[in-house]
Amino acid sequence: MSGTGELVVARPAHGVVVLELHRPRRRNALTLALMAALAATLDALAADGETRCVVLTGAPPAFCAGGDLAELRDGDARHYAAYCASYRTIARAVRGLGCPLVAAINGPAVAGGLELACLADLRLVAEDAFLAGGDARLGLPTTSGLSWLLPRLVGVGQARRILFTDVRVGAREALALGLAEEVHAADALVARAVELAAEIAAMPGSGIARTRRLIDDGLTSTHEQAMAAELDEQAAAYGDPAVQEAFAAFFTR
Repeated sequence: MSGTGELVVARPAHGVVVLELHRPRRRNALTLALMAALAATLDALAADGETRCVVLTGAPPAFCAGGDLAELRDGDARHYAAYCASYRTIARAVRGLGCPLVAAINGPAVAGGLELACLADLRLVAEDAFLAGGDARLGLPTTSGLSWLLPRLVGVGQARRILFTDVRVGAREALALGLAEEVHAADALVARAVELAAEIAAMPGSGIARTRRLIDDGLTSTHEQAMAAELDEQAAAYGDPAVQEAFAAFFTR
């Protein structure tokens, strides 16, 4: 393992990186320094040529409690604006990662923690965890593009319910709403996330990265545009030696 102290980095399987927010006494609340470390690490992973799937989790007992209000309390409006802009930096780093991000939500994911969860491609949630908006209690709107992301995950009505109220969305409800893809016991969660990430990482060539990009782009394109983009990506992927090897292996079974 390595990292800055507040962000622990591990490589438990080939092509898989686990990032752990590590401020357990503050329930992994996000400071400017931690957000900068997270964004910089994601940018580095995007460029390393080795990482094929990333798992993001938190040091128990929480996934992420959102912003560190103690840090915000002592800042001025300029400091607060810089803090909010850091969420956008992380969102852009996730979008530019080039490989899937799996959130292993091992405990409460509140406010900025919910935003991190929704930025992920897949969300695995511990049975005793919950997700919540949190910002409404402070009179604040969303950041990280959550106003765009959450309605696409759970629908407009449910997004409004989550963001307008103090509702805590438990693991089973999150699964039913489409806010989680899997639910597991807390002590098995990260291991399952790594297993899933390893399965994704083992897929040949750049097909997963291309599909991820197509899904993201398809959210704001027409059906016709999506089909045209798929044809371009298929043509580019077909020439990949790893794809040709996978084809050959298929016909020699």
